Formats: sequence, structure tokens, C-alpha cells
Amino acid sequence: MDALTLGQLSLDHLEAVVAIDSQSDEASPTIPTTEGQRVLGEYLAEFYRSLGAEIDRDEAANVIASFPGRGAGASCPPLALMIHMDTARGTAAVPGLERCASWDGTRVDYPENATIQVDLETYPAAAEFRGQTLVHGPGDAPFGLDDKLGLAHCMTLAKHLPEDHPPLVFISRPDEEVGRMEAVVGLADELVSRGVEFGYTVDGILPFEVNIENFNASHGTVRFARRSLHETPNLDGIHVDAHIGGVNTHGCTAKAEGYRSALRLTAEVVAELTTEGWLPKQILPLRIEADELRDCDGTVRFLVSSG
Repeated sequence: MDALTLGQLSLDHLEAVVAIDSQSDEASPTIPTTEGQRVLGEYLAEFYRSLGAEIDRDEAANVIASFPGRGAGASCPPLALMIHMDTARGTAAVPGLERCASWDGTRVDYPENATIQVDLETYPAAAEFRGQTLVHGPGDAPFGLDDKLGLAHCMTLAKHLPEDHPPLVFISRPDEEVGRMEAVVGLADELVSRGVEFGYTVDGILPFEVNIENFNASHGTVRFARRSLHETPNLDGIHVDAHIGGVNTHGCTAKAEGYRSALRLTAEVVAELTTEGWLPKQILPLRIEADELRDCDGTVRFLVSSG
């Protein structure tokens, strides 16, 4: 199979799975935390079953698809490949993906968001993709490349296995984004019982990237002491609302891309205003409201002295 045909097949698989909303919900006590992950699991079970895999599913909605080894690899220990079915909170299912053919490095046109600036000037790391066809969503929300891109990789591999390969175990787990380790507690023992000695998380971003470290997304909580506005000077002024519009980006690339949540950006602005002597004598921050699903967006209200 040539590269173009293989690429189109992978894109077909990607479009099929991003059309299923499977974002997880950390507020849910169930496993999986959302029904969409069960729907995606049923789709995957049928997909792998149609290719001849033996399918096992457990109470946590894990999908385990097993292919026997072939040829010279038949007697080798099984190899496990794992993806997670859930996407981060705030992602959205899309019926199809946009194409930008022969990208020349200029701004990508997002049909549902004219404010996004994706070009080589803003994202110089994308230079290696100049001249290629870019695939992207409409722009109003991320569509869950993490980890549906890895899932598409596994689907394509399963459909075109080589003549010689070891026994393969494809694992699709729920709730990685919210750190629900209960979903995978029993998987380790299950894999040991199957003789699996090596396993990899298929969670890469760049072409041909192989992940050698496994991790799970968890969470931390930070609480700030509240300061009463009565402790600040009275100002005769006007209210000014500043609207912040950002771009949601993946955690592993966020720092390099200059990502700021609306709260952090506001804190940096307040720190700068304080250093310059404007705050609190002439400008006071009154409140910030961050978007519930997009923490890169928000509105900050300032009281600005009429002088």
C-alpha cells in the first residue's frame, strides 16, 4: 500500500472516531464517566471484531482486542498497545474535518473562528509541515486529537498487519484525562496473565513519534485567600471590561506555544500594573470570570480612576 492510500485510510479512521463525543467528566462518579465513551467502545469492539480479533470488555468499559501472532512472530511474547478513548473536557465531536492543501505557512482559515492565528510566524515549530495538507477542525473547540489520533493509528495498523508479527493486544481505556486509575487497575494483572512483557501508550503528536514514558492525567487544586474590596482604596471611576480570547492547546506543548489561561494572564497583567504603580491607586481589578469549558477565555472587570 502506498503512503497516500495509507494516509487516506488513517484519515478515514480519524474522521470516524472524532464524530463520536467521548469527552470525560471529572465530576461524574461512574466509570466510564460519560456514556459517549461506551458508544465509542462499542464502535471499536465491532471494528476490531470485523478484522478477526477476539474481543474482551470489562465493567470499566475497557476494550481489549487480541490478534494472534503470525509467521516468524507467532511464538514471540504478546505486545500491548494502549490508547485512551476519552478526550478532554471542552472538546467537541465534529462530523468531518477541514483540509488545507499544500499549506504555504500562511494563516489557516478556521470557518467557525476568525480569531485563531495559526501560521508559521505564530507557530514556527510547524515549519516541517509546510507544503503538506493540513487537517483541522472548524475552530470553535478542539476535536480531541488526544488521543483519537493514536486510536486512528491503531485502527490502521490492525487493518494492515504485516505477514510476520507477534501476538498483539490493542487496549482502549476510558477516563485517562481525568485520572481514573480504577479503570486500569485490573489491566496489569490481565496483561501478565496473557504473557505480555512490553506495552506502549500510543499518544504521539509528531509523525513517527514513539512514546517511551507512560503517564496519566490527574489534577491539583489551588485555593487563594480572598481579600475584601473594603481593604482597597475608594476610587471615583468607571468599570472597564477586558475580554480575553485564547487558544486551547495540549498540555505537553503549551509552554512552548506561550499558552496562558485567562486567570494566569490576568495575574501577569495585575502584577505589571502593580510594578508600574497603577494598581491599586488608579486601577483596581474587581473580578474575573473564566469560561467554564475554555480556561483560555475570560472577562476581567477593572475599576479605572476617572483621572
